[in-house]
Amino acid sequence: TGIVITLSKLEVHKAVAEQAQTTATETATSTEEETEQTTGEWLTIDIPAAAQTFDLLKVKDITQLLATAQVTEGLYTQVRLTVEKAELTVSGGETITATVPSRVLKIVHPFEVVAGETTTLTLDFDAEKSVTVTGNNKVQIKPVIKLLVERTKGPNPAEFTEAQSRELAEDFIK
Repeated sequence: TGIVITLSKLEVHKAVAEQAQTTATETATSTEEETEQTTGEWLTIDIPAAAQTFDLLKVKDITQLLATAQVTEGLYTQVRLTVEKAELTVSGGETITATVPSRVLKIVHPFEVVAGETTTLTLDFDAEKSVTVTGNNKVQIKPVIKLLVERTKGPNPAEFTEAQSRELAEDFIK
């Protein structure tokens, strides 16, 4: 009846120039992906305390904001989420602690951040495919996640001043 995930860290990997060219022209092999983890730059994005814990079943078919950040333009190749805790609630209300292999969810999917645009990443968790019950009633969560990337032109609404927000709202009403 519930799959509650608590995240402690969100990171994105910015490619170096050579990786940007390789990723843009061909699919990386596993050796290139391993190299990618040690080169380039990992950026940590703060997750507000209120967004760190969420129930995958309650956010089904809705969007819940995880974090926002300003990053430099360029090619990014991977998103990593560190899972602090995972719990399942079964019918009857019993809570079972689940394990997440390696505690790090790696989403390898290149995306570009362009100056003057807002890049929105949507992590689409498939809760039904993510839970496995092993022998001895042990539960593992191996999240099945799709990364959807959307870019929109113009400033990020979170960066608007109060006067700009008021002006935008008045224009909308007119």
